[in-house]
Amino acid sequence: MKALIIENDDVMAQKLIAGLRRHGVQAVRAPGGWDIVNALRDVDVVVLNIRQSDAGGLSPCRAVRAMSHVPIIVGSADRDVEGRIRNLQAGADDCLTMPYKISDLVDRMQVVTQRHRPSARRGTTIHRGDVEVNLVSQTASVAGQQVNLARKEFQILALIAAEAGAVCSRERLIAEIWGQPWAGVQDTLNVHVATLRARLGRPGLIETVRGAGYRLASNQAPIARCSAG
Repeated sequence: MKALIIENDDVMAQKLIAGLRRHGVQAVRAPGGWDIVNALRDVDVVVLNIRQSDAGGLSPCRAVRAMSHVPIIVGSADRDVEGRIRNLQAGADDCLTMPYKISDLVDRMQVVTQRHRPSARRGTTIHRGDVEVNLVSQTASVAGQQVNLARKEFQILALIAAEAGAVCSRERLIAEIWGQPWAGVQDTLNVHVATLRARLGRPGLIETVRGAGYRLASNQAPIARCSAG
């Protein structure tokens, strides 16, 4: 596993890299400026340490997410739920409260990288009616028309579609996409599902199974879609 470290403090960066290498993780520090685009091409996970999750502190997280689907773990000094939500909304896959143990970070890295390898467990493309989900290119289409989805919307659709009409539980969606649940994660899932439905353009395509989760229907007529913002 190779990790890209984004850490402003030189001493902390070197300690983190050395600690990860002792655990068998190849770790390198992110270069400055736009050189990070090239650095992202051959890493499995990004570790971003920030002291506060304000707009400035989270700007590297948003920048990485805009350029890549690589998993991001944020180490943050925030200890409240609101801080964690801000990190996740900025594109992080998981969060750790600083200071953290290297062993805990390595455990989280293994989880998020496994979560981003669905094609190792399933085929590369999922078909359900006229819905097609490509797990490699992370694209989706309905009735032959590509749908522009944000990253977590795609992950939700892929997990539901993989059940081939069976129910995908809310608990599984949360565990696969966000890891450990936190206060407010249910509302966050609701928002993402509602946005996904709007982007797909079929109100009944993702059915809610009350008290259980969601399943994918395949007999809905297409309507106009909205694009990802």
